Amino acid sequence: MSVEISLILSGISLVASLCATFSAIRRGSRAENRQDAGEMATVIVKLEGIEKGIDEIKTESRSMKTEVKELRDRVITAEQRLRSAWGVIEELKSRKESAGC
Repeated sequence: MSVEISLILSGISLVASLCATFSAIRRGSRAENRQDAGEMATVIVKLEGIEKGIDEIKTESRSMKTEVKELRDRVITAEQRLRSAWGVIEELKSRKESAGC
């Protein structure tokens, strides 16, 4: 009978220790999950900040492309007017020379 009692007590203590071990593992797992979740949240916030920065850069790039196109058009117009003015100057110069002045 004493052997049976010691086997029963051993079985109960084995079950209790397994429960305690399982409980500790779950607690550790929860703590790791919380830490992982916090780290993921930090990473997500930083990625969102990077995304906003990239969006701003894209917007500025589009704006600069538009501005460069407008400036190119203005340069083309100025070159055309310069050619026209140069032609008028050359014509006036030739008239002056032919008039003998």
